[in-house]
Amino acid sequence: MNDRFKFRAWNIIAKKMYYSTYTEPLVIGGDEHWAIKGFADDANSLLMQCTGLKDMNGALIYEGDIVLNNYLHWEIWHEGAIYYMISKGQSKILEPCETGREASVVGNICENPELVGGGNV
Repeated sequence: MNDRFKFRAWNIIAKKMYYSTYTEPLVIGGDEHWAIKGFADDANSLLMQCTGLKDMNGALIYEGDIVLNNYLHWEIWHEGAIYYMISKGQSKILEPCETGREASVVGNICENPELVGGGNV
């Protein structure tokens, strides 16, 4: 399985992240509802997809992650098939060469809301 097709889901009530794995993948039913490890799609959950890229430490980068790059916190998000980094009102396309050399995952929007919105380190 390609890393690009890994997912995770944040349960708002339990405040816990659930990850799909090779042995327990994301399952999408005919009604387009999904489940990871028995945790199902509902109004209390947020589904995030892996970008397929790794940071300078080898950690996978997911939609919703906060990465540190050039002394700024950048939030990872996507529109269509393109992933972006956004910080302090500026955005740029998430590039494999940049993330592998210069970016490190420092948290995510669910577990580290204090990092959202960018800002200097």
